[in-house]
Amino acid sequence: MLGLAPDDVRERNRQHPNAEIRDAYLRLGANEGTPNDALYQHIAQTFTTAVVNGEITLGRRSSAGCPPRCSAAG
Repeated sequence: MLGLAPDDVRERNRQHPNAEIRDAYLRLGANEGTPNDALYQHIAQTFTTAVVNGEITLGRRSSAGCPPRCSAAG
């Protein structure tokens, strides 16, 4: 957790890709802890989708320490 309240939309957005990857791990055929190509492809697609949907922003941080789309107070 990054110090955000559990019900904060930013915290839920942060957790979503992690949950997708964790849930997909075994479903995609990773066995005995060994990842495979399908798992890596799913990880890449999960993060791409999250970026496209605005759940993850990969912008520069402002002088206030926030990515451009957030506010220092929020």
